[in-house]
Amino acid sequence: MTKDTNDTAHSPTPWNIGEYNESNGDLYIQSHGCTIASANSYCFSTDKYNAEYIVKCVNSHDDIISALMRCRTALQLGLLTSKNRNNDELAIKQAERILHKVAAL
Repeated sequence: MTKDTNDTAHSPTPWNIGEYNESNGDLYIQSHGCTIASANSYCFSTDKYNAEYIVKCVNSHDDIISALMRCRTALQLGLLTSKNRNNDELAIKQAERILHKVAAL
């Protein structure tokens, strides 16, 4: 188990799509060989795309947050600037709102 920014334990990344169980229609999402979720909406093509989207989002999460934190810091330090400081301040506030929202997950 790994911990995110609010100390909630979750299965370690990377997650991947596991086997499709034809007998019950489940498509499994796995982490290091352990099934952590299954998708079964009785429409395999939708299940497959939903599972792929979940895996893509989970596996990208840490990199996206890291990039957002670096951008926020660069804006705060004045390393990235637009021609309008109000835009910079808005970008910093948006980054902080997103980071706060993600920390609450």
